[in-house]
Amino acid sequence: PLEILAAHGHGRSYGRWSRALIRELPGITQSGLWPALDASAATGEAVATSALITDVGNDLLYHAEVEQIADWVETCLRRLQEHNAEIILTLPPIAAADGLPAWRYYLVRSLVFPGCRVSWPVMQARAAELESTLGELGHQYGATVITPESKWYGFDPIHIHRRHRARVWREMLSAWSATERVDQTGKLPVPTVWKLRPEHRRLLGRVRNEPQPNWRHDGIEVSLY
Repeated sequence: PLEILAAHGHGRSYGRWSRALIRELPGITQSGLWPALDASAATGEAVATSALITDVGNDLLYHAEVEQIADWVETCLRRLQEHNAEIILTLPPIAAADGLPAWRYYLVRSLVFPGCRVSWPVMQARAAELESTLGELGHQYGATVITPESKWYGFDPIHIHRRHRARVWREMLSAWSATERVDQTGKLPVPTVWKLRPEHRRLLGRVRNEPQPNWRHDGIEVSLY
């Protein structure tokens, strides 16, 4: 049996509502993931919890200060620690972004984050500060801290290149002791993730709700928040 609780999405903020095109999602710290996690623990059954905190950095483009972002991430770490979770924390891909030409940053910023006015030099400095702060927080809460390698990325310095994804994610998630008990030779008929709807979202300002979990198969449940 496996229960997957996930809070993700393009441009997702850790602490405030964020929008990608016409879709808005609540901040991860505000999402229904945490009540769902508490409810699972309240059943009284011995449940081993493995957690991944990743893609921290979108909030820099929403003009959030490093201190504020770190506070949101620490909230997640503290809540997960209360559940005795084995935590993996990935740092921002600084190495891959270091060689990014300024024009590519401004192009992506204008298309995906049109409200952002932070210059490339300032963004680089804030990202480096965030990386250092997250590393300290991760060690403080006993998380496995992973520094992304530049060779994992291609033209896009943020998302792992398709040809490396399976290997890289397998390597990163191997820090979970439960990974050793998983048969990695088979494939699950998981639907395209974009077809699964989160518990709460807004489309063109209109609130949409979806009961969770919204996918089940052979003892596996997936819930999105």
